[in-house]
Amino acid sequence: QKKREMNSTDEAKLQPYLSQVRVPRPDSRVLKDECVFSFEGLDSDDGLYVDMNNFLGFSKEYALINFKKTGHALYLNIKRVPLPEDQIEKNEDAQMEEPPKKKPTILGFGVEGGFDSFKAAPKTEDKFKIVVLPDFYEVEYPNNNLPEIIKQSADGIIKNDPAVKVDEMNSWMLDFKDLPTSKHAENLKQLDNGVKIPASGWKCQNCELRQNLWLNLTDGAILCGRKQMGGLPGNSHAREYFDKNGFPLVVKLGSITPESADVYSYAEDTEVIDPYLDKHLRHFGVNISDLKKTEVSLTEMQLEAQFSTDFNSIVETGKNSEDLVGPGYTGLQNLGNTCYMNSVMQILFSMPEFQDRYYNRRDEIYGRISEGTDPSQDFHAQMAKLSHGMLSGAYSKRQEVKEDEGFKKEGEEGKQLQRKQVGIKPRMFKALIGRNHPEFSTMKQQDALEYLQHVLDVVEKREHAVSQNELDPSKNLRFKVVERLECLASHQVKYTYRYDNTLQLKIPLEAAVNQEEVKAFEQKKKELEEKGLKPKDEEVVRPLVPLRACLDSFIEPELIEGFYSSAINSTTTASRTTKLSTFPQYLVFAMKRFVIQEGWVPTKLQVWVDVPDELDAEFLRGSGIQSGETELPSDSGAPAAAGPTPNPEIVSALTGMGMPEIRAQRAALATQNAGAEIAMNWLFEHMEDPDIDTPLPAAGAAKPAGKSGQPVPSEEAILSLMDMGFSREQAIKGLKNTDLNVERAVDWLFSHTDSMDVDEPEQQAAGGSAQAGGKSGNELQGGADNKVVDGGSKYKLMGFVSHIGSNTQSGHYVCHVLKDGRWVNFNDNSVTESHEPPKRLGYLYFYKRV
Repeated sequence: QKKREMNSTDEAKLQPYLSQVRVPRPDSRVLKDECVFSFEGLDSDDGLYVDMNNFLGFSKEYALINFKKTGHALYLNIKRVPLPEDQIEKNEDAQMEEPPKKKPTILGFGVEGGFDSFKAAPKTEDKFKIVVLPDFYEVEYPNNNLPEIIKQSADGIIKNDPAVKVDEMNSWMLDFKDLPTSKHAENLKQLDNGVKIPASGWKCQNCELRQNLWLNLTDGAILCGRKQMGGLPGNSHAREYFDKNGFPLVVKLGSITPESADVYSYAEDTEVIDPYLDKHLRHFGVNISDLKKTEVSLTEMQLEAQFSTDFNSIVETGKNSEDLVGPGYTGLQNLGNTCYMNSVMQILFSMPEFQDRYYNRRDEIYGRISEGTDPSQDFHAQMAKLSHGMLSGAYSKRQEVKEDEGFKKEGEEGKQLQRKQVGIKPRMFKALIGRNHPEFSTMKQQDALEYLQHVLDVVEKREHAVSQNELDPSKNLRFKVVERLECLASHQVKYTYRYDNTLQLKIPLEAAVNQEEVKAFEQKKKELEEKGLKPKDEEVVRPLVPLRACLDSFIEPELIEGFYSSAINSTTTASRTTKLSTFPQYLVFAMKRFVIQEGWVPTKLQVWVDVPDELDAEFLRGSGIQSGETELPSDSGAPAAAGPTPNPEIVSALTGMGMPEIRAQRAALATQNAGAEIAMNWLFEHMEDPDIDTPLPAAGAAKPAGKSGQPVPSEEAILSLMDMGFSREQAIKGLKNTDLNVERAVDWLFSHTDSMDVDEPEQQAAGGSAQAGGKSGNELQGGADNKVVDGGSKYKLMGFVSHIGSNTQSGHYVCHVLKDGRWVNFNDNSVTESHEPPKRLGYLYFYKRV
């Protein structure tokens, strides 16, 4: 079809708005694949309208709204249309002739040196028009008669990569360049001991293991590594060898190829790059070009999902469940390891409080966005967009597929068949909520609990900025925890309060109610394995622990050795009890299914938790100081040397498994020397803390102090917080309550906005807790608190998140939600009715107050 040439009407329509047109630079953010306010995109009926001034993409509806707000009248319309059949066949023929791709050298998708995403022969093409608003007057494009500025702008928009794609590609750039080059590599000392390594047949020189073997690059010793999550055996002989001899670098045998290898530095306690690996291996007679890869690499182990017999139960395979569509039943597409995000957001947007804040107020949120603001970078706008996508039903539709695509059924001649809904892609939301976060900005699998807490933290901070927490839906999950410390020498007490949004519960296996059945199953399993068989999924029996037993364990008094008591001016033993002083609208339990077992290996407990549909949690309620109790005196005048010190036995146990001494000391102190296992659990949860490797002050050493004896914040730290909008007094208070740590002070200040009226820098010096995130005495007790929604203690289970796999950084997450009187299984973009919700296998449980 011949394209229409420019005419005088076209010129008259375009001319008044030419001064608005801008030409995008190569680094400009161009949002050209999806509307910033909705999930309408290039495939929608009207295509996408890209503002030729700010390069934001809009659906037809929002393009008109944008015009009314900004006056921007010129847009590039992009619409994706099917190709003719003959062109599709031509594309497929051309694709068959493409040369093979090079082997990837980095862990990235669609980037130079990375993996090529699977690309089917194109079956669509993009069509373009220049559109003038408000009448949506159209001019064909390309068109050589268009004004030069319009041609340059349109060409720039078309050539630039979509901003969302750029964000995703950056997230996938988890390449080997991220690994540090070992400082020991260049001048590594290698012993002339005549050792030559054979090409195969290796085994650990201290045991008989023939897997997970590491070659020491100093003397050629071959030893086994640590036992790995997922079942790879190991006795840590390579680590013990380093502790004894100090030879730092090892390479994993079986992972070596001409292109790559797994090299580990025990001295630096991390995987590293050895630029001289070829030379170091030749010293022992190893020619890299002769080696073939036989072991799974560390990277591959991280990427491989570890599925178990839980899979069939959690995803409910074979149940012939009904596919659900409609408002509130929209699936979320997996963008690549984003099932943790999908599960958490499905739960949150099943809560009326989140629906009211972001879905019901969507027009209000969009209306307040000022000209010049990029809505893809606005938190409230993206929350509103996601809520509309999930709740409106506009995108909850089954995709129609033709018979020739493999979905034809007998007796359905001439019909189109239906399959599961496609769902929406929350790409803008993911990029925004994870921005600048070391984990959630990547495309790696993450812990759903950590993501839930991150989202709630971001919601709280953003809502405080606009409404002083008045509209904050996250406060419906927040509660106050009261901790009671009793000095067992003086029996005097101290109460401290803090906010939290989840109760993390140990699972006491000794409380299992079916121990005899478990023993019988283990015996049967052993007999089957001796015959080379394994039990069927439906025959598996695991320890069944009641949720009440987990909660009883949580509130059980805990003994603390080495507690400094201001009543006796010495260390002694204390008892600590933790309870709730307020009850939230939604009470969330996180089950500690990952524990440290023998050999210091993080292991997932193979256990069932018996959770009731209804729960009265009144037994968790705690209160402040009681009649007849005496408070411990303030310890502000205590000498620094008398403070707690890390228990050397705990530190020794942690360093014995390879943890740096500084981290071991911090873990012991953070858990108040409660024990090696507790310290290790704490350490696994705080590996990313910014001060995790900061040396502790020497015993008895005093920090610079003011008149009160409290540490004095540096001027640099104060100014850093003032640059973020805090007053000088607020900055000082935040730093004092977080041991002068700027990053922790920011979080502390955001979570203590109710006490920002304190002006005297030294006012808090006379007493109170130095514990970050908490307040001492009765400061948080009683009175109105707009950071929580307190109420009764009776609850009903409304949802849970389950995990399939051996650890939280791999595998798959699925959530179940009680919706409209039935359980619904949200498995990414698959939304089905759940006939047998696997409540026993939950990782996160959400109870709603009744």
